Amino acid sequence: MNENVLKEAKILPDIYQQLKEEDVMIWIDPLDGTKEYTQGPEENMQCTVLIGIAWKGKPIGIIIY
Repeated sequence: MNENVLKEAKILPDIYQQLKEEDVMIWIDPLDGTKEYTQGPEENMQCTVLIGIAWKGKPIGIIIY
């Protein structure tokens, strides 16, 4: 496991240290580039993706790549 990830996990607020899997929702949403993605890797693929994380229905994190 990446040591940086472990280091960062130690500074999370205490409330997130005891998360239960059934309380967490993660979704992945292609924001842009879906057409290019479906055409396959031989195309000039450029895609933007949003990854969202919610805990007990409340958003707690987002990644846009």
